[in-house]
Amino acid sequence: MQSGQSMPQPSIRFDVVRPDRYDPAHLVVRIILMMLLAVVGAPLGWVFFVLYLALPALAAIVINSRGASYYQQQIAPHIVKGLRWLLELYAYLGLLTDRLPLDESQPAVRYEIDAAGAPTAKSALVHLLTSIPVAILLWALGLVSAVLWLIAAVFVLLERSYPSSVFDFQRGILRVFARFLAHHASLVEGAPPLRFDTGPEPAPGGTADPMPPSAVV
Repeated sequence: MQSGQSMPQPSIRFDVVRPDRYDPAHLVVRIILMMLLAVVGAPLGWVFFVLYLALPALAAIVINSRGASYYQQQIAPHIVKGLRWLLELYAYLGLLTDRLPLDESQPAVRYEIDAAGAPTAKSALVHLLTSIPVAILLWALGLVSAVLWLIAAVFVLLERSYPSSVFDFQRGILRVFARFLAHHASLVEGAPPLRFDTGPEPAPGGTADPMPPSAVV
């Protein structure tokens, strides 16, 4: 690539703002939230299962009845907003950030999607099959993530922070999930990529792109 030539902007942009210090009190909040989710029958695994079935079904129904253009222009922004909120919840529970997804003016997660392509009802439902490899990858990474969460929690209790290598790995898992959601919901064409990136989101020029203080909807 020639010097000075900018890289094309990715259609899916995801990153997480890491706090300088973590509040140990939020560990208790996280545990309570996860217990409440389990009590009401909605642990994170079930949330994933529901999304796996619901996102392609919703896309297929809307595209079949109103067309791909309507889905991308009218429905996609609401889906992205909801998925961003979910990713912020996952980022909070996963010890990536101390911000609960309550204030849209102070986002902890950057999640932007440039909806593209011409999805059909058939292609939307095909994602139920083509997304299986990434679903398996997320399951395997989740096992490692659970161990790293315990390590990070101990560090937070003792030092109010934890190693950046652990943060990068956990962010990488959430980025795989974010890309999976975009493809699985037919917001971006093709099957979710089997790619695991741990670093910050690159800017169009190829350098790290720090997340701005306000979200881009």
